[in-house]
Amino acid sequence: MNKNKFELSLRHRANYKEPIDQKHQNFLKGINDLILPWNFKELDEIPDIGKELVAVINLNKLFKKGINGYLSYSYRDKSYLKDNAQYDDILILEFDPDVLDYSDLIKKILPIFIKAFNCYRATIQNIEIANKDWPLIIQKCNESGVDVDGRDGVFRINSVNYYDEELCQRAFNLTTDQVINRLKDEVESVYKTARGVVIIYSSQLLSQDDMLAIDSKIRSLLKI
Repeated sequence: MNKNKFELSLRHRANYKEPIDQKHQNFLKGINDLILPWNFKELDEIPDIGKELVAVINLNKLFKKGINGYLSYSYRDKSYLKDNAQYDDILILEFDPDVLDYSDLIKKILPIFIKAFNCYRATIQNIEIANKDWPLIIQKCNESGVDVDGRDGVFRINSVNYYDEELCQRAFNLTTDQVINRLKDEVESVYKTARGVVIIYSSQLLSQDDMLAIDSKIRSLLKI
């Protein structure tokens, strides 16, 4: 079993037509039927937009030791928002896999979060691997001028992933139906939900070596 910490990450394309308060209430309504602490019942009020032009809510007090994170909403203005991941609404939860039911997180909580947050991408990733990937992502973005691990591309396919229809087209040049057809019977689970596709290579904790191998395996199956 890998003892490294993991990160659950969900990203939504911020829309100036959807005010932050409305977006937040829609999200809370969508997770209302989950049990504590996953329904965020004791969440703080949304703070004012800060100098970084985001409203950030700390999630640490909702969870026991070993789980921490934040919820971030981007400033809403047509002239400000661009088609780039730096303008996303973001939900991040870092966790020690020993303090929660990892399988339940994947199978019961994540699908509800995906729909409620109306995200275009979501993943559960090993933080150590993600940190090592980051300099390479920056380099590729600078070289290509493309948002290679945001709204335009997927740098690493992890063990658990969600991509909406638009991201599948941009990143893989495939429809969600094509993704499902190429991965069915090859991964633990692949299915449509919300406006996209969930890909679960494995709902079990894997070694870091096994996690590193997933990206090339799935890309080979997708023929990309």
